[in-house]
This record gives sequence, C-alpha cells and structure tokens, in this order.
Amino acid sequence: MEVKPIVKKRVYQEIINQFVEMLREDRIKVGEKLPAERALADMFQVSRPSVREALRVMETIGLIETRAGGGAFVTDLNLAPFINTFAPLITRREGSELELLDLRELLEVKAVGLTAESAGPEAILSMEEIIQRMYQAIEIKDADEGARCDIEFHRMIFESSGNYVLMQTAHYVNSLMEISIKGNRAILLRDEHNAVKLCSEHQAIFEAIRQKDPVLARKHMTEHIERVRILYQETLQ
Repeated sequence: MEVKPIVKKRVYQEIINQFVEMLREDRIKVGEKLPAERALADMFQVSRPSVREALRVMETIGLIETRAGGGAFVTDLNLAPFINTFAPLITRREGSELELLDLRELLEVKAVGLTAESAGPEAILSMEEIIQRMYQAIEIKDADEGARCDIEFHRMIFESSGNYVLMQTAHYVNSLMEISIKGNRAILLRDEHNAVKLCSEHQAIFEAIRQKDPVLARKHMTEHIERVRILYQETLQ
C-alpha cells in the first residue's frame, strides 16, 4: 500500500484523507485488512497514537470496522454508528420526526417507481416472503415482528431500486427515523386495525411492483406514507 509521509499539524485528519483518496481511486478495496498499527505508523511516518486516533475516527464514521483479535477491515461506508451517536442532537428539534417523514416520502416514492421498473425475480420473491410474514405476525399478534417486516420491506424497495446513492441516503434517513420515533412503529402495529390496514397497503405496493407499474406503485406509496404520517402525529401528541 503506497502512502505519503504526513507533514501537516492535524495528523489524524491527513491519515483519514489519504484513506478516503485510496478508496476513491480503488487502491484499497472493501473487505481488505489494513496493516497493523505499528506498520501504518511506519508507512505514514507518524506516531502510533496518531494512527490510533485516525482508526478510531474512521470506525466511528463507518470507513472501517475493527474485529476483536482480527484487526481493522475496510467497510462499504456504514454510517450507522455515526448516526446512532449523534441522532439525539439531530432529532432534538420539535417536529423533526415529521420533517424526516417528509424527506422519506421524497426518497421512497422515487425509489418505488424505480423498483417497479427494474426489480428482478429474486427481489420479488423476497418482498413476497416479507408480506407473508407480515400477515403471520398479525395472526399471532406479534407487533415486534410486524415492525421488523415493515422495516425490511421498505429496505428491500431501496435495495432493488438500482440507485446506490438513493439507497444509502434512504438508509441514513430511515436510521434517524427509527431513533426519533423510537418504538412507535411497533406501538402502531399493536392496534390490529392499524396492522391490517398497513399490511394491505404494503400488499398493494408490492402488487404494483410485481406488475411493473411504476405509476401505481408511486400512488400507493404516497398514500401509505400519508397514512403513516397521520398515525405518527397521533402517537406524538
């Protein structure tokens, strides 16, 4: 791994900048194990504490993951730890939950249209299985499983959209939503009427995707999120 000696004052930032540049230029790969701390210090010609600080920050922002006894590995940019750390500050404003839902609508209505156009057989089967699990969760009155299925279904829509940037952005927004709304998703689904209605809306979205009808898929998604907005407003009062 070819690096440049560090000469500026904020040493750990320069180390991070070089790692970002190497990732951008594909000189290091996702899944690649980084050299040991001592070796990195020698390569960058800096102190081990500077390397340690850079690794700690990169782990926080999701550039690497540290495995116990296994070293540090490059990841596919997972910002979840960073979001989880600072979400209370981001969502502390009154009304932020509904503002995030507005943003989620913008992203998800676009995503569901793309998914309806491009989803392959494997994605269709996965979504169908999730819908079946939703109905089973209602039958056994398992609101927590219903909430998990809800999250999985919406995640599948983004993952099947074929748009990586949209998928990553939605992942961060949904992570903030889950933190700000806390357990409200499961609370909503403990009301059997809500659970049945929301499940039928997911079914309608899925059928539009399966029929490869982006216009209908966007319509159903818009209606679904509007209903979710109304239900969240009720629980937040």
